[in-house]
Amino acid sequence: MILGFNSPGEDEMAVSLMSLRSPELGLSFPRRQEHYDRYLTFEGVPEADVARFRGAFLHFLRKLV
Repeated sequence: MILGFNSPGEDEMAVSLMSLRSPELGLSFPRRQEHYDRYLTFEGVPEADVARFRGAFLHFLRKLV
């Protein structure tokens, strides 16, 4: 999938800002790109971070209904 500023991604940006756990944030903070890249797979990410992302994602989905 091509990713860029011209691509739709409102859902990803919303969850990114709600959780602060997203690879999208690496675009805004390029010096911390490695830190945010781990949220592509969540491999090795502390459970608290996973829970925060999951909570933000579920909250976003509930607002869609």
